[in-house]
Amino acid sequence: MSFHHYLDKALAATSASQQMDAFKDCAQLLVEEVSGPRHDQAVEQLLGELQASRGRPRRLRALEFCSSVLFDKAPLPATAGQPDAFLWLFAVPFQVTLSPQALTSASTVKPLVDADAVLQILQASAYVGQHGPLRASSRVFRREDLQAHGPRGLAELFVHAELHGEDLLHTLPLPQEPQLEAFRSMTLFVLAACRCPIGTTRIFNRAVAWPDQELQAVVQAALSAQGLAVESVTSFPAHSLAEMLFRCAGPAAMELQANLANAKQAYGPLEVSVRVFGDSGYADIMGKAQDGSKLLLVPPFSFFETSADLGGCVASACQAVGLSYSGVVSPRSVQTTALH
Repeated sequence: MSFHHYLDKALAATSASQQMDAFKDCAQLLVEEVSGPRHDQAVEQLLGELQASRGRPRRLRALEFCSSVLFDKAPLPATAGQPDAFLWLFAVPFQVTLSPQALTSASTVKPLVDADAVLQILQASAYVGQHGPLRASSRVFRREDLQAHGPRGLAELFVHAELHGEDLLHTLPLPQEPQLEAFRSMTLFVLAACRCPIGTTRIFNRAVAWPDQELQAVVQAALSAQGLAVESVTSFPAHSLAEMLFRCAGPAAMELQANLANAKQAYGPLEVSVRVFGDSGYADIMGKAQDGSKLLLVPPFSFFETSADLGGCVASACQAVGLSYSGVVSPRSVQTTALH
């Protein structure tokens, strides 16, 4: 049975548990195929499927999720006198909330951080880095900027940086829209890697405390120095490239909750709904004010989870911030002009 079977099963699932079981089966089969005697053919088939899925965003994100486990551990060329090694890629997420006055200037800023300071904090905490030296990009990225490269592309860029000392990862300006005055919170990622000897099976030591306060201070200082009026920064524990792709869990769910809290502060009581545009893998979030007017709260974004899972995530976020939730709707058509 091919990985296509399990991928199709995951995309047709109606519950989060069914979908995750199918994803696990898909990822396991991909690992077995790529690790087997048909390695070259298996990799070629996977890359071909990734390319063929580019016009189907939900399928592409789901396949990237399943195949991340293959690409987040990038082998390095053998070096005389050195043990064989690989780079284990991971992401460090931050939730950044801009002040309302920052929305008009954020679109001109390509955010940078002090990568050395971030790595020093991580190394000192012993949360990660015990297997070897760490490397990180000096830029911070939205999830969508990283998705544009795909897991394999990110691995190739990090291997290039390790071998040549050249960071080719380019960030884009923050796509803030001043007219969406409540959409002020976003997840930004520091992308990093640990150089590990062959045979390493884990890089995170979750028994130690995550150094959130120190990391938040570094990122807040860096963004403020670039002229951004930052209201708050929250640091979340490092996680895998696969976890970075979730929309209904982890930092993405916290980002959604923060933006709904922003909306309540800006507009008062709202009735919130999710618009899911067929099987395209795109959705947005709307609010209905007490006077009956409709407001776009979160512009169109891509997701690969089930519609029920996305709806449940929004319902939980609404409950947490004290907004009413009316459910998931499927409009007949949509113009996705600001995807994120």
